[in-house]
Amino acid sequence: MTNILSMKGVPLIKSNLSDWKIEDGMLFYQDRCYNPDKSSVRKAIVQEIHESPMTGHLGRDTTLEMVQRHYWWPRLCHFIYKYVAGCATCQQNKINTHPTQPLTQPIKSTATKPFQMMTQDFISGFPKTKKGHDRIMVMVDYGLMKGVIFIPCSKELTALKAAELHFDHMFK
Repeated sequence: MTNILSMKGVPLIKSNLSDWKIEDGMLFYQDRCYNPDKSSVRKAIVQEIHESPMTGHLGRDTTLEMVQRHYWWPRLCHFIYKYVAGCATCQQNKINTHPTQPLTQPIKSTATKPFQMMTQDFISGFPKTKKGHDRIMVMVDYGLMKGVIFIPCSKELTALKAAELHFDHMFK
């Protein structure tokens, strides 16, 4: 380890030499063990802390905090975030914060005849036709047929005229 530091110098990430020291043949940065570019050793360290039987699978931030107590290497945070994101156990037990919308349920019908259960509405905003119609009366069957009837009408439609249109088109 001493040879690497003397040959390459202090890593460019941290240029203050007082932050570095060598004890018992190991290199330390700010009293944390420096881990050289050995991804197998880094992985073993993170795995030991993240998958510890005492704590279970810690989250990414807790794993990062626990590793940073004793170790340091360049891009430590990125390495741990990638490791936790790829942990199969964590992904299986992760809470789904964006659940999919449940399927819609059909309306239960008690109708025994067509148009026994129905709705009626108007669609407006159309240009006037030659016959003076500028709206559409819409009647929808929610019973047996699930049918729709469209009836052209005008803005001057009275309640009596609407009842006549309803009777004429529903009970043919």
